[in-house]
Amino acid sequence: MARTLRWSTEDTKLASCLAGLGFPVATSIIEHSRSNKVITQWLIGDRSPWHPHLTRSALLKMWRDPRPKENLETQDPLHPFLQGLRAQHNYDCLLDAQNHGRRLRLVGTPGSYASLYTDGDELPTIKAAKLVIEISDLSLAAALGTLGIPVIEIKGTPGFHSYVLPARAHWLKAWPSGNMIQYDAASIAQRAMPGQIHLALEKTDPSHPLVAAYQARHAHNVLKRHLGQAHRQILVTAPGTQRCAIIGENAVSRVQERVENHLEGG
Repeated sequence: MARTLRWSTEDTKLASCLAGLGFPVATSIIEHSRSNKVITQWLIGDRSPWHPHLTRSALLKMWRDPRPKENLETQDPLHPFLQGLRAQHNYDCLLDAQNHGRRLRLVGTPGSYASLYTDGDELPTIKAAKLVIEISDLSLAAALGTLGIPVIEIKGTPGFHSYVLPARAHWLKAWPSGNMIQYDAASIAQRAMPGQIHLALEKTDPSHPLVAAYQARHAHNVLKRHLGQAHRQILVTAPGTQRCAIIGENAVSRVQERVENHLEGG
């Protein structure tokens, strides 16, 4: 499959957002034999079977468009790709808060259709909320943060953390109506079945912005696990030349030595 995936990126978060949309993804891990530097590339297809009208090239072009009125943030502010990127950002922020005590608050994105964590203190009225939910899934907490629902307390010890969130918090705009909405955390965070990772929304409202955000985080976890199981390839180079060869990481040392000697003209 990798031969048909012509576009690549070293950005695992970007790759996971595309994987969450159904774009086919493969990985290439190459280690330089002399420097031991490891380069991980994600090879990504141009079409998703889940979204046949959407191409990866057109999506990224629209996302990167410098014209404010033409870019994805303006044209579709709750696009699943953007929601995935926001969830990745929020996850990193919450991890920093959990491990290093970083103080965070949610702020609206341009147009106030979604939200992101930034440095600061959350509104006192939200921090003092009486009606709360408590979850143990940091990825879900990060996804809820894209919809104006912040983590107001982190409990527990490493490996056994839980996250307290207000049932309702910031007001945002619904897309495309522009009507103000306050998301209900207890309702949208429900699992399809107790003990399952899937959200009930995946069946009842698969286009809900929480679904896209959470799927991107799930895809990121899957890709990271895949990295731990993937085989590396070794890039062998001849000093002072551009001659090189790639061999499998399981090749015995004498094979690597022969390749190096061949490249050096030995």
